[in-house]
Amino acid sequence: MPRLLATTTLLAAFAACNVNNYPPDKGGGGQGCGCPGQSGPPGATGPTGPMGDVGPSGPTGPQGDPGDQGPPGDPGMTGATGPTGATGATGTTGPTGATGATGATGPTGATGATGPTGATGATGSSSGVPLLAAGADSTCAYTSDDGLKCWGGNAFGQLGNGTKTDSTTPVAVTGLSTVTDLAGGAEHYCALSGGKAYCWGNNGQGQLGDGTNTDRATPTAVSGLTGTPVGLLAGALHTCALLDDGTLWCWGYGVDGELGNGGTASSPKPVEVTGNPTPTWVALGAGGQQAFHTCATSLDGTTYCWGANPFGQLGDGSTTNSDVPIATSGRYLNLARGNSHTCGIFLSGPIDCWGWNVYGQLGDGTFGGQSTTPVAVSGPPADPVAITAGFGHTCVLTGDGEIWCWGLNANGQLGDEFTTNSDVPVQVGLGGEAVAVAAGAYHTCAALANGQVYCWGEGGSGQLGNGHTIDSGNPQRAE
Repeated sequence: MPRLLATTTLLAAFAACNVNNYPPDKGGGGQGCGCPGQSGPPGATGPTGPMGDVGPSGPTGPQGDPGDQGPPGDPGMTGATGPTGATGATGTTGPTGATGATGATGPTGATGATGPTGATGATGSSSGVPLLAAGADSTCAYTSDDGLKCWGGNAFGQLGNGTKTDSTTPVAVTGLSTVTDLAGGAEHYCALSGGKAYCWGNNGQGQLGDGTNTDRATPTAVSGLTGTPVGLLAGALHTCALLDDGTLWCWGYGVDGELGNGGTASSPKPVEVTGNPTPTWVALGAGGQQAFHTCATSLDGTTYCWGANPFGQLGDGSTTNSDVPIATSGRYLNLARGNSHTCGIFLSGPIDCWGWNVYGQLGDGTFGGQSTTPVAVSGPPADPVAITAGFGHTCVLTGDGEIWCWGLNANGQLGDEFTTNSDVPVQVGLGGEAVAVAAGAYHTCAALANGQVYCWGEGGSGQLGNGHTIDSGNPQRAE
């Protein structure tokens, strides 16, 4: 699910100044001394007479042996406190506050589960805005009234209710009460609850992050994170978490470099995303339930992508995979990853897409081919605030609650009543104001301001949540 990760509460990059104390001086040993020479015999003392003269001193004796070690000297004075200029550098990380300002778009953040302070995070859920995520053939939604519920395909336990039975209507996820972020992979989900990350469903590549490859039908805690997670991102077979210190950690399938740690090995435990230098991260790409690449935005607004790149979905002008973050040519506030394409909302509002375009999923008015660098979406909806992507389609949420989609429409996932692909945005016919949107592989869902959830597109596994297993080109209410 797309999530706008704005960091009012979290993203500070920290620096500190160390004060060095000089070690105490060590005391010196005692000085050796010569033995006194022998004195001559005293003069004879008369019975009452004056003392006799003292005899002459004997010759000085040889040098005496060294004395025993003297006691330690007094401690040396404490060294001067080191300069505090480095602390000033902390101020430069202060701009995280500015990123938090992007959380102003937070009311739609429920769809942008990647933002640490966006409406998809604690801010969004606590304000009553639903959280929404979609898998390949399932959907999950969280509201403060109904809690966390999922529906659709459940072959790997991705509905989180302790079974592996599909459900055409929402069922409660076991064990999680308050949820502050939500992300969906192909057949697994992850959520933040109580300052911890939990995942469930398919774990064949370690995408649940519990150190095993065992599927889980109920939420299990992610192990090995070094801080408090504040945002989540899921790919088809991998997962990432943004921590409150601005670091980014990923786990699961890594053969294409999607873990971003400089290698191509999968990992059932979190590994840190690296760089040269490693950026301070503030926002994560969303909607990646079919993606084998990862995208995120750094504190300075630069957008990076890494992982699989056969169609140019990393946006760097090449088709070469990368196992470390590489910068795209744009600076995007919100990101969405399809199977082989990527889209982003510029800081200033317009929408770009790049990668594979066989279904028109780049939205630039053309079908076919690919673009290894960003291209502008044709006639983009005004005021886009959140974006999501499925296997071959893309959808955007606007500030006034409209949803527009483009690309693959074979199952009605564009929501325009038809099944014809579109290379430009078409409006979804919703009956109310939307506040969140999430794309599955071939279906799409939206949460309305009143908490109701509507879905459209492929329905064969019950992922529309309306009690049926048929496709629909019109939005259907999840019961």
